[in-house]
Amino acid sequence: MILEKVSFDQQLLSKEYRKAKHVLHSHEAQQLDRWLKAKGLYPGVFQTNPSYQKAPVKV
Repeated sequence: MILEKVSFDQQLLSKEYRKAKHVLHSHEAQQLDRWLKAKGLYPGVFQTNPSYQKAPVKV
């Protein structure tokens, strides 16, 4: 069974995104950015809203 929807905590995603950008090679970071944009999450990684938010994502 393949999951159709996955929820991400926007605050955790933002934190992990910043950490990943320091570790990934530039082509890997570009792939991550493209994936986030394709899933509609890219603006969400820059939100600093402290409230717990989840964004449904189709995988």
